[in-house]
Amino acid sequence: MNAAPFKSGLKSLFITIPAILLANTVQANSGSLNLVGAVNAVTCNISVESATGSPVTMIDLGTSAVDSAGQEVIFHLSPDTSDSNCDLTNLNAEVTWSGSNLGPQGIENGSGTATGSRALLKARPLGGAVEITSVEPSYQFLQSQMQPDSTLQFSAQLVAGSVPGTFASTVAYSVSYY
Repeated sequence: MNAAPFKSGLKSLFITIPAILLANTVQANSGSLNLVGAVNAVTCNISVESATGSPVTMIDLGTSAVDSAGQEVIFHLSPDTSDSNCDLTNLNAEVTWSGSNLGPQGIENGSGTATGSRALLKARPLGGAVEITSVEPSYQFLQSQMQPDSTLQFSAQLVAGSVPGTFASTVAYSVSYY
C-alpha cells in the first residue's frame, strides 16, 4: 500500500475538522431583545404632544451650563379620545418607562458627548411631581390626577455634568389603562 495518499488524506482531514469546528463557532451569536407592551381595559392611540398641544417626536431640552440644570420641559402623553374605543371614563392609567438609558438617576446620556449629564424625567400628576428612574420606572395616574382631557403630563429637564457637549438619549413608554 502506498503511504503517500494516506498522509495526504490525513493532512486534509486535520485541516478540514478544525475548519468545520471554527465555522460553527463563528456562526453562533447571541444577544438580548427588550419587549414592551400593555394589556388594557380599553385601547387608545397615544401621541406625544408639547405643553401647547402640538405633536412632537423629539423633546428639545435646550441648553444648560456645565454643572447646572436647564429649564423643565412639559410634555403630554395624549390619548385619542375621538376614537369610540377610547372611553377612559373612570379608568386609571399606568405609564411604564424602559430602555438601556434609563438609569437610577434619570435618563442617562446615551449617544451624546456631555459625559455625566442626564435628564430628569418626572410624572406630573395634578398637584405633584414624581421622578421616574430605573428603580421606579412606572407611575400610576388615578383618574383624578389626569388632566381634564385624560392627558398624562410629564416633564424632562437636562442636568448638565462637568463635561460640555451634546445630550442625546432614547427611552420607551407603555401606557396601560385599568
